[in-house]
Amino acid sequence: MKMNIPARSRAFLVEFIIVILFFSIASAIIVRVFAAADSLRQKANDLTIVTAKVQSIAEYAKVSKSQEDYMRGLKKLGAVKEGKDKEHYIFYYNKDWQQQPANLEHTYSIVVVCNTKAFREGELLQVLINASKVNGHLMNKENNKPLSEIYNLQAAKYYPKSNH
Repeated sequence: MKMNIPARSRAFLVEFIIVILFFSIASAIIVRVFAAADSLRQKANDLTIVTAKVQSIAEYAKVSKSQEDYMRGLKKLGAVKEGKDKEHYIFYYNKDWQQQPANLEHTYSIVVVCNTKAFREGELLQVLINASKVNGHLMNKENNKPLSEIYNLQAAKYYPKSNH
């Protein structure tokens, strides 16, 4: 027995297949848009948080009385001193931006590099603050973990010599 499908039924089936194809393509595009939006939301959230943290670290130089006072302040804030030739201080954070010790796995880090230039009338403290996220596209040379820079800031403070 041969089934004979009327022309109307064939047109309906073709139209139905085209509609299903259209909606499947549209849904795939929408899923990609939502994924991109979530990624942008996370980057914006990271930038907001890291900007506040980096600015706080830079402002601490403004209120410090000397370079040594600034270095002590960084340690009090929880920074870990690293580096021999330059003054490197590193803050480590987990994925929720909670500060944690250096020996634990971290998602974010803020590196503070201090350089001092001595003058006859005082000293100039130059500070470079760099915030990074692990699992980005750049590689950290020390432990070969990928890093992605989020934010960096340069600041300087002049400390005049006291005339006491």
